[in-house]
Amino acid sequence: MFIKTNDDLKLYYNFKNNNKKNTLFFIHGGPGASSYFFEKHMSEQISKNYNLLTYDQRGCGRSDGNKNTDYTLNTLLNDIDIIIKKLSLDNINLLCHSFGGILGLNYILKYQKIKSLILLNSTLNFIDSIKYQITQINKILNIKNETINNNKILNEWLKKLSILNKEKKIHKLSFFKYENYKNFFKINEIENKENFLQQYVLNSSEYFKNFNEKTEKIHIPVLIINGIYDNSVNPNDYKIMKFKNLYISNIKGSHMLYYENQKEFLNAINHFLNDLNIKNKTI
Repeated sequence: MFIKTNDDLKLYYNFKNNNKKNTLFFIHGGPGASSYFFEKHMSEQISKNYNLLTYDQRGCGRSDGNKNTDYTLNTLLNDIDIIIKKLSLDNINLLCHSFGGILGLNYILKYQKIKSLILLNSTLNFIDSIKYQITQINKILNIKNETINNNKILNEWLKKLSILNKEKKIHKLSFFKYENYKNFFKINEIENKENFLQQYVLNSSEYFKNFNEKTEKIHIPVLIINGIYDNSVNPNDYKIMKFKNLYISNIKGSHMLYYENQKEFLNAINHFLNDLNIKNKTI
């Protein structure tokens, strides 16, 4: 299905309404990925217990967007709100993967309509995550005693990614197995997008703020799910967050653990949504 935005773009969304108590609204990462991979591998399992809403951000996947499209943070938040209003949803639990955490956090701060927030391998500070990835890439490539140049951090990161790709080890940032990485990109090639959102985000200072500083303003229950072997987002980032009502679930897995460890991923969500009143609980 598609919905028109305020600037007349068509956004793809898919709502599986199973008349369940809770709705999970999946906000994909990237920046510049889509919900296609998640839908293919998680839709059936999640829909057994919850209503599931997925969408592709503007300029991503099956949604409209080109190099001249507005990709500002406020506009992306408005897109989310338009979908929620169209469907007249309540009992919404945002399930945010990776970059999607920035959107989920800021949506709640702006609109205050959400029951709970689930951060899945999510970053709230791009710079810290880029530094972490450089450190992990150096470990993968066995590069020792290298100093990170903070003034050229983005260029350094892109160079490292290129080297990792040439060494055919790029999958180790997000997956345990190379076969899983190949499957992910084979599926996403279907969409044939130029990643306009990613290009904007990587050149925009508004997305490079430290959003961890805003976590103390969130009072709804928050579940942070970490893949303990994640090489893309530091699994210890939650220690500097200041959510008031926090659950932590550390799972054996990497950045795409919803694909590689579905059982524990679903168990964490089920435990969390079955008991939203206990604060600061490890599950």
